[in-house]
Amino acid sequence: MKKTTLGYKSALISGAITCALLSQYTQAQTIGVFGLFKTQSEGIQKKSIEKLEKQVATMDCILRREGKILAVQGDYNTPTVNGFFLLECRQDFLRNSQSQIVIKELRNSIDHLALIEGSINQFGRLGLAKPGNNNSYIFKLSDYNNSAPERRNNDLIKLNNIVNTRTDKYKNEAFIRVNNAYGMKRPDEVVVIYYDSVESGERFRANNKNQEIMALIGKFNKDHLTRAGYSIAKSNR
Repeated sequence: MKKTTLGYKSALISGAITCALLSQYTQAQTIGVFGLFKTQSEGIQKKSIEKLEKQVATMDCILRREGKILAVQGDYNTPTVNGFFLLECRQDFLRNSQSQIVIKELRNSIDHLALIEGSINQFGRLGLAKPGNNNSYIFKLSDYNNSAPERRNNDLIKLNNIVNTRTDKYKNEAFIRVNNAYGMKRPDEVVVIYYDSVESGERFRANNKNQEIMALIGKFNKDHLTRAGYSIAKSNR
């Protein structure tokens, strides 16, 4: 998957690149494992995911999201990938001795495997338990500069309050506060963001009233992040 910085795909990213970390979530905090990888065909990807789902079930994990990476953007050095998955586990995955078997078998069928793990917070009434196959997803990987944490939170609240007044707005589904990684440098955080559909995202970005939001997002990234990467995705579940 080549990185893109221009045109429609870039525009899809620009409308959803931050998360209101202070929102309330209803689920008990569990462990999230975000996986990125590359396969040579859809058939290989399907078989690999089916096998993964069976294996992780024995480790008290649930496969919540999986599908295609459609495009990437940003300055985060992620591997060249075209697939993803998101697990929710009751305990650490990468520190589990069984995970080494799972990783080894995954690497036999897929390329460029990267895993990112940490405590996961979920938003909304059902969180990740709600089907996401109709949504248009964006996964954001971030590193914070931590120069002004209090102002960062205030800026997030300000931005979220504005976004919540708009139609076709993007929504926060979950975020992972990362503490471990495999196959790539560990980011500080992974945010799971979505539009209800590709069409709602297009309408949101086409609305001139939302340029204020785009400007605030750009300023937030400049003020508070050292780097960020974005992946546009379509989930099968």
